[in-house]
Amino acid sequence: MSSKSRRISTICIADDVRFRIEYLKKIKELRASQPDADALITAYPNLPGEDGVVTLAESLYADN
Repeated sequence: MSSKSRRISTICIADDVRFRIEYLKKIKELRASQPDADALITAYPNLPGEDGVVTLAESLYADN
């Protein structure tokens, strides 16, 4: 793997990690104010796996 390829790969991984952290922060924020799948889908429209968001929201927000 070339140095440039490693650098691009590292950037992609870092971007992915940042996105996941922000996504989890948003879930926590929405849990307090709008505990449902629609709020997550609205916050992140066109995100792959949208059909799994309902299941995710049901399990995360079950106690609300």
